[in-house]
Amino acid sequence: MSSTRKFESFVADNAGFYDSGRHKSTRFLFCCHTNKFCNSKKKNGRFTGIDASRFKTNKGVTDALDNLTGDTIILKSFTIVEEDHLQTAKEEAATLSQLAHKNIVRYVDFIDELTPAWNKRCSMCFIAMQRCAGGSLVDWIDRMNEGWRRTSGAEAAVIGAQLVSALSYCHQRGIGHFDMKPGNVFIMADFIEVKLGDFGSALTIQSASESIKAGSSLYTTKGVFAHTPLYAPPEFHTDEKVKKSPRLDVWGFAMILQEVLTLEHAFGRVDDQEANHPQIQLNIRQHEKKESKRTCIYKIVDETDEFDRFEDLLEKCLRGNRKKRPRTAIELRNEGVLVDFLNKLENGARPCELVPPPFEDEKEMQIREMRAKLATKDRTITDLEKTVNSAMNAKHEIGQRDEIIEMKNEEILELKTEIENWKVNFAKMREANSKLESDLREYKKIIEQLTMEQDLERENWKNEMAKMRRLTLKLESEFEEAKKINEQVKAVKTQNRELKEELTKKDGKIAYLENSSRQTEEREKLRIEMGEIAGAGHFWGNDKHTSNGGVRNEMEEEELKKVLKLLALGEKKINLKFYYSDNWEVAEAGWTIQFKSTVDDFREDGEYFYLWISNKEGGAKFKATVEEIDHLTGEEENHRELHSEKDGTRQRIKYEEEFDADYFVRFNITLL
Repeated sequence: MSSTRKFESFVADNAGFYDSGRHKSTRFLFCCHTNKFCNSKKKNGRFTGIDASRFKTNKGVTDALDNLTGDTIILKSFTIVEEDHLQTAKEEAATLSQLAHKNIVRYVDFIDELTPAWNKRCSMCFIAMQRCAGGSLVDWIDRMNEGWRRTSGAEAAVIGAQLVSALSYCHQRGIGHFDMKPGNVFIMADFIEVKLGDFGSALTIQSASESIKAGSSLYTTKGVFAHTPLYAPPEFHTDEKVKKSPRLDVWGFAMILQEVLTLEHAFGRVDDQEANHPQIQLNIRQHEKKESKRTCIYKIVDETDEFDRFEDLLEKCLRGNRKKRPRTAIELRNEGVLVDFLNKLENGARPCELVPPPFEDEKEMQIREMRAKLATKDRTITDLEKTVNSAMNAKHEIGQRDEIIEMKNEEILELKTEIENWKVNFAKMREANSKLESDLREYKKIIEQLTMEQDLERENWKNEMAKMRRLTLKLESEFEEAKKINEQVKAVKTQNRELKEELTKKDGKIAYLENSSRQTEEREKLRIEMGEIAGAGHFWGNDKHTSNGGVRNEMEEEELKKVLKLLALGEKKINLKFYYSDNWEVAEAGWTIQFKSTVDDFREDGEYFYLWISNKEGGAKFKATVEEIDHLTGEEENHRELHSEKDGTRQRIKYEEEFDADYFVRFNITLL
């Protein structure tokens, strides 16, 4: 087979295979018909139940069944467009294969490159690894927020201790992760046991240093290769040269720990408002300067001795000067807030034994315990299957022994024939008679011994077969019991999901009604202040009615802001009144009004008034009845009916001036 893998599609019998090259001296294929990887000679597929469509994206992943162990695993694909892409995938697989730690995603296998049918221009390869049923830490944080839960100190300490255990294990072996973030921390089914994964950016610390000395890209400026900017330390947001070191993992660990504690990004606030990505990166770059915006955990959690120790640990690890951070995660193993949990975990305790799983009610606890029992029974079934296979092999050996006995019997018959011949010739061979009689006695002893051994061996194998039959019946009984338990688990899970969906719908309806009621109350309050139509308080019936010798004055900034608040609350009809030479730009509650006059500009093409109304989504379309009003008599002139026009991202009305004396400009506006 050539080094360039060919895609083979077998139309006959609706079967097709992807040629995946050689792996451990064995040619593997992916079968489109059965959705499994298999050995091309024996067709005994190890990985089955694969959704091939998930591989059509770069680094697509899908579940698969490992028939060797019976576990559900993850297949992660790599699209090989350039030569170094295959090397990157092999390096990640090699890194994972070196790491055997209970808090690191377990490596299963690596499958060399193949060319899929949907993309002839490039090939793919795959890493098989442990499946984490709880998703990533991002999903965990989202679920905590959706349930309005706060992280307890014990929960944060258990998660932090597991990460320190995994990171210190890597650093002791000279391996750095270099892309620490919540999306690369994975959660098991109990939602408290975590595993560090996605070592796509990992390097041995020594190789990173040697590459830096040689001037490679590992010595980088303006961000590190494959490092996520939102979780990179301040040095990666400047123009200085930075090398990869374990201190990067220490920073990333602290960022993750604070997000577990507060359920939000450590630099995710600006003036107590949610920051966008550029603002977050700016906050990180300015860390430990006057402009620093790192959110202290006391803004979110209670200020207690327990959380004091967390804040001390975070300040130590999140130093702006990287040289003041701990060198490796090994230095974090004796931190007081983590050390007790770390010792218990590394001495065999399970995380769910130290703290209750955060999302687990009584039913889910029962489900988890039933799953554990089911897993134990599955392992028992697997062991029994191996025993049955051994028995079948033994049965095959019995058949071979029977063939040997038949051959011996044939030899015995031949010997008997020879004896008869000797008897016929006995007279002629008298001198050799004594020797022949001795030989005959020896042969008889051999025959008797073989016959006895054969009878004994037959009896032993009969007993073994009877044991195997009893064991098989017991196995079938346990398997049926396991199936019943599995059905019960599915029923409980379905009932739990339906209850959660119903509660979510009711909570959404209550929130909608509360918000609608609050907006209605605010709108009615402002209507009373401003008049039945927003701004109507500035007009007494009509502007001809005068008080103290003049017409009601134009609107000021506070009155304009109240009108904008009404717009934000859903008001559709408003009145605005400006003095002819004023210029206004007022913003409130996400809405903006801008009024511009060119009356004093003495333009040759005429004098105009411009009115813009916009909100967060852009310009708001509107129509208006516009008049000029004498500021003394209230007389109305130059009546126009106008519609707004698009002006860039906003909507604008342009109104031409005709009055020469002092006057007001009134807009009766309806939003469309």
